[in-house]
Amino acid sequence: MNEIYSHTHDVVRTYIVNRRRNNADWESILFEDNEAYTLDQFLDIKKMSGDFPNDVTKETFIQIVEEQKEEEQEAESIKVADEHTVMLSNTEENDVRVPTHPDSSWQLYKAKLQRNGFTDESIYNLEQSTLQILRKLNRNTSGMEPKKGLMVGHVQSGKTASMAALMAMAADWGWNYFVVLSGMIENLRSQTETRLWGDLNNGGNLNWKIIKNPSKQSENGQRLQDLHFKESSERYLTVALKNKGRLEGLNQWLAEDENKIKDLNMIIIDDEADQASINTKNVNSSERATINRLVVDLVEGTNRGTQPRSTNFISYTATPYSNFLNESTPESLYPSHFIGALPTAKEYFGPKEIFGLEEEGYDGMNIVRTIGDDEVDEVKEMQEGKKTNLPVSLKRSLAWFICSTASMRHPSINYKKPVSMLIHTSQLQAHHDEMANQIGSWFKNQSTKEIVTFCRKVYEEETAAFTPDDLKRSVPKYPKDASQLNDYPPFDEIKEEVTALIEHEVSHIMMGEEGDLQYHEGMHLCIDNCSKNGIIDDFHIRLSYPDPKDKNYPEKTPAFIIIGGSTLSRGLTIEGLVSTYFLRGPNASDTLMQMGRWFGYRKGYEVFPRVWMTGETQDKFSFLSNLEWELRRELEDFKASGKKPSEYGPRVKNSPKVSWLRITSANRMQSAQAVDLDFSGTSNQLIHYHKDPQILEHNLEVTEDFLKQCPEPYKSVFGTSIVFEQVDFNLIRDYLLKRMTFHERSTVFNHIDQFCEWFEKAEDEMKFKPWNVVVSGAGKVDVNDNSNWNIHGYHVGKVNRSAKRKDGDDEIREKMDHVNIGVLRAPGDLIADIPQDSIKEFKAEDKSLKDIGIKNISSLREKYGLDATPQLLIYRINKKSSPASEKHRAPLDLEVDPIGICLFVPGDRKKGAKAKALQIKIDPEQFYEPEE
Repeated sequence: MNEIYSHTHDVVRTYIVNRRRNNADWESILFEDNEAYTLDQFLDIKKMSGDFPNDVTKETFIQIVEEQKEEEQEAESIKVADEHTVMLSNTEENDVRVPTHPDSSWQLYKAKLQRNGFTDESIYNLEQSTLQILRKLNRNTSGMEPKKGLMVGHVQSGKTASMAALMAMAADWGWNYFVVLSGMIENLRSQTETRLWGDLNNGGNLNWKIIKNPSKQSENGQRLQDLHFKESSERYLTVALKNKGRLEGLNQWLAEDENKIKDLNMIIIDDEADQASINTKNVNSSERATINRLVVDLVEGTNRGTQPRSTNFISYTATPYSNFLNESTPESLYPSHFIGALPTAKEYFGPKEIFGLEEEGYDGMNIVRTIGDDEVDEVKEMQEGKKTNLPVSLKRSLAWFICSTASMRHPSINYKKPVSMLIHTSQLQAHHDEMANQIGSWFKNQSTKEIVTFCRKVYEEETAAFTPDDLKRSVPKYPKDASQLNDYPPFDEIKEEVTALIEHEVSHIMMGEEGDLQYHEGMHLCIDNCSKNGIIDDFHIRLSYPDPKDKNYPEKTPAFIIIGGSTLSRGLTIEGLVSTYFLRGPNASDTLMQMGRWFGYRKGYEVFPRVWMTGETQDKFSFLSNLEWELRRELEDFKASGKKPSEYGPRVKNSPKVSWLRITSANRMQSAQAVDLDFSGTSNQLIHYHKDPQILEHNLEVTEDFLKQCPEPYKSVFGTSIVFEQVDFNLIRDYLLKRMTFHERSTVFNHIDQFCEWFEKAEDEMKFKPWNVVVSGAGKVDVNDNSNWNIHGYHVGKVNRSAKRKDGDDEIREKMDHVNIGVLRAPGDLIADIPQDSIKEFKAEDKSLKDIGIKNISSLREKYGLDATPQLLIYRINKKSSPASEKHRAPLDLEVDPIGICLFVPGDRKKGAKAKALQIKIDPEQFYEPEE
């Protein structure tokens, strides 16, 4: 029921949370185990005392309990831990509350979100995160320093919705002028302005007006002296480009009327704050980069004699690395008052959902396909006009787009919004033109029958590779059951539409006599970075989707193939993106992540998106997925420890191989310093293995030699493994870790020197005990079975670990020099080294915990005295391992048994950190408040 998300029921949630903190189980909270009181009697007492609202019924209470129970379970899961707001702050909170009047700006915006299909839970989370931000801001505080904060979101995750919510709720509480700094490209600025105006201009108690391009030359009605701030229902919005002329004009406009500015309660929102606003000048220079200087002037009021009643500066970005590493002086834009992470709706598909979390053993969705290295060369030759044949991977991506469009037009789906394909392979306009010509030629030169046959092959392979059931297994948090998702129609039912799409000429958007855009039923070929302003003869070349309100909106789902560069790299939303062909691979992680147009919401076509990219680019996005997760987790840790943004800058893990991927460009992190990063509390498992039999044989020999140096083992509590206790780390380092050969894709193990360096420094400080080494296997350890692995007289069974099959194209995988098994260890193996003198107690109390989840490992190890004992897990994997089903897995098919290892290090996140990372230099004294 919708009302459970009402803020009036927060007291019920608080009661439940407090009971859980006091170790109450769910049965006792529902009074199912209480003979003295029933739940009905308890609720009557709470309502009579005024502790609960009168509208809390038994059904409502049970629903809220179920909601809290689900939230608690999800909070412990790796898949949903980013769905709440994390906020670090050292600022005193104001007393604002959620506006409740039906004609308030917030309630009208909220109603619009409901009409647009936002779930009650998503709206509730948005409301709570907005309230958290709003309570950090200045109100009616003339003379105080501007409040500066930063909110971290995800690419394409709805940051604009958060900005609109903040402005709506702030407007209800008296903030009266809002400036949104929106990128450097006019059509993106215009898109943001149109979106915000549509979100905020809903009538009600307030009257919204747009101030366009404010400057000294603003026309009557748009000048500062013409506006009404004091005790007025007028609210004003400016969406400004981050360029020199626009910002200078805005600063001059604000200096025009000293009396008006005294009544100004201003909120400045920096959208895409890592772009342009960053100071790229040397940190020791008194000169600032132009845009940064102008933004600082806007926030600080450097050139204004009179300051607004209040000024607040809030940055929004999905890639905050340069914001964290740039500069931290009080006059900079560093978010010294608060840093937060926005909640992410369950409907969002982001880096974690698509690329997984390798270090956590979470695979992600099987929608990424590999472009082979040889095909990269083919694309380059094709773009330069040296080759006229499309690479197979590009043909497959085009075929999938055709089939997806035909499917979306099928009566069972009847999707009406645009459907798109994105081709992003170069920044050069000439390459875009050549790509468009080559694609057009492919459709012209192939017979319809040939393309339809190829489409059938691709469609059948792709629809088998990723189904609605697969989506729910990959993203169990998604709020629809598999049966509720739009499934793929049979090919024979879309064949006619596939044929029609192919036979219809692939063309640019036609222009009518009046300059109006005319859309057809075929595929529109758009170049969004083209020359000649996007107009050639009677064609509109650049991307322009039809207006759904237009009476001439196409009857059939309109289809767009979009080729482009810079405007497709940041900010622009690609509608209905089902097929992406991506060859751009910049070395700066923030640039790369912003190019992920395939992230976002996919309502109505959840199973259709596919992405083609190189294996190296997949690795980069996988790394960034883990980086993003670790950053959010670090913010959680800072919040728990009471750290303030002005005391400590978030650490950003640097790539082990800087030449492979930089966090951000060098001139954006001139205040960064190398600091220590805590490897404690981590479990790193080896999942990439060479196919080369000599390397596999070498690793097997190294491992067996190492185990011979270890003391006598004993059989583990589960009987499926053996345990070597109190092994010195020097032995592990010198005889195993530094002698094994790891594949270059194993980023942790391939740079094992950094880990060893960290452990050697941390061993005494963290008071680590000697290691336990566990050789884990399949089946019971047998001292007589010669078919197993003979270690110190014990025969440990080889484990079965098949290879991941993430590609629909087996041919590409066959060319790879490695296999990826996805997950090596089971969580239960991490407690296989229970001490011998505790085995009886464990078997009596915890026998059922063999299959325990990873979230309980630390508490169990602490229970049995292993909280300071690192663990090394070793597996011998059967070289002929085969999967139970070959749909998502393939036989391992190696010539030699590979050796798998897992490093588990206990953690105390309150203690020091000892490995390479980047962190901004902060002098706490520069943020001290002056004494009254």
